Amino acid sequence: MKATVLAALLLAYCILAACTRSSPNAQLVQADSLMQKFPDSALHFLEKIRPEDLNSLEDRAYHALLLTEVKDKNFIQQTEDSQIRIAVQYYDSIKNIPMQAKSYYYWGCIRRDQNNHPEALKIFFTAIAHAKKISDNKLAGYIYNNIANLYLLQRLNEQADSIYQITERLAIQEKDSNLLADVLSQRGMIDINKGKEYYSEAEQKILLAFKISRHIAQRSLMAKTAYSLSLLYGRMNMGKEAVEFA
Repeated sequence: MKATVLAALLLAYCILAACTRSSPNAQLVQADSLMQKFPDSALHFLEKIRPEDLNSLEDRAYHALLLTEVKDKNFIQQTEDSQIRIAVQYYDSIKNIPMQAKSYYYWGCIRRDQNNHPEALKIFFTAIAHAKKISDNKLAGYIYNNIANLYLLQRLNEQADSIYQITERLAIQEKDSNLLADVLSQRGMIDINKGKEYYSEAEQKILLAFKISRHIAQRSLMAKTAYSLSLLYGRMNMGKEAVEFA
């Protein structure tokens, strides 16, 4: 009799748990699906979801990560890391490596925007360690690009270029035109700063970056690469070309 009652209680608990479990929240999954192609719509969607209305730690962590990610994709500078720390702590606790990689990456981006470069680098290196475990080469490319950018800001040009070369290989491997154009532009600027003997290499890299940015209609990259070419042609005493790209 006791065994029958115990079995009935256990069955009732399992049914209740199955019925009440809401993770992953359907709204969060929908927002995530909008992230790549419609980041502005995803941001609007996520901002309407209140964290206190989410029923589980999993959903609150997922929401925190998505909100940080979508703000980054909408080029909103973030200097407050309380939200992303919720995601970092949760995914660390359950050892979800793919989500650890993403949450550490976006935490590093916030530290970068805070101009806390040593801490940003430390976090990015943790992110890259997680990304390597799951062979997420696309994410690894963006992490390496951020590491290289931080080295460049510190005028560690050789270290930056070595990391940019890794980024370039990953961008080609993943067919990521946006990342490839950006890294080629950065490497070209390093070549410009090396001096006249590197101007030809700089021109090749930046012209290719300009062509890619035009092909994918990435206006901010077009402006960036056109500026770099104008600067380069000015230094090469090619006034007509310098004015054209300016």
